[in-house]
Amino acid sequence: MSEAIARQEGRAARTARSAAWDEVNKLVDVLTREERRKLWEHEQRILAGEAQKRLRPK
Repeated sequence: MSEAIARQEGRAARTARSAAWDEVNKLVDVLTREERRKLWEHEQRILAGEAQKRLRPK
């Protein structure tokens, strides 16, 4: 996921993040606070990258 974000590949990053959330949701909540925080941070980076792409002139 981090690699896809770094390469600004939004679709791949979103797919990886979604799959990661599916796995995290299978775990006990107490064990996943850090994982959830990291996934949220990745989501923010994905959204920021997509916003930058939309703002760039073509």
